[in-house]
Amino acid sequence: MLETTYSIFENEISITFNVKNIDDEDIYFSLGSHPCFFCPFNKEDDLNEYYLEFQCIEDASIFEIDKNDLLTGNKINYLKNTSIIRLNNKTFSNGTLIFDHLKSKSVSLKSNIRDEEIKVELGDFKYLALWAPEETRPFICIEPWFGHADYNKFKGEFKEKEGIIKLGRGKEHTMSYKIILK
Repeated sequence: MLETTYSIFENEISITFNVKNIDDEDIYFSLGSHPCFFCPFNKEDDLNEYYLEFQCIEDASIFEIDKNDLLTGNKINYLKNTSIIRLNNKTFSNGTLIFDHLKSKSVSLKSNIRDEEIKVELGDFKYLALWAPEETRPFICIEPWFGHADYNKFKGEFKEKEGIIKLGRGKEHTMSYKIILK
């Protein structure tokens, strides 16, 4: 059973997922969220004035994705001693940016020209996916994930996939993240 709770307090939204195993045997699951945000904040703004800022300075790779949106098993160096990803029309031209093992527990969408910010606190989610549609970029997705797409050569069972959570009979697993508007 999956219960999702949305709590709103002032400028903060907390999203909590509670997975409860009501089966008679172990269950296996993965979970991710797909929040998206209007970007640029104002349609007259230039996307080049916007950026993503991680909580920490990062040296991080992203998963390489093939033409079928499957992971190749290779990593691509992406962030080198920086906390910033500058946004432009080519930022997501190769698809979704999927990170794992980040030091940062939050990422913020910011502007050089506006005093506004959207911060996503990632909680205990292991992966972070960043994505925007290639043709119509009126928004950007900042997605906390517990699992990810298949590897293109994966032939195993669902329970063997990377990022899958095993939940014993009668057990519960709770995970949450926050969105803070400034």
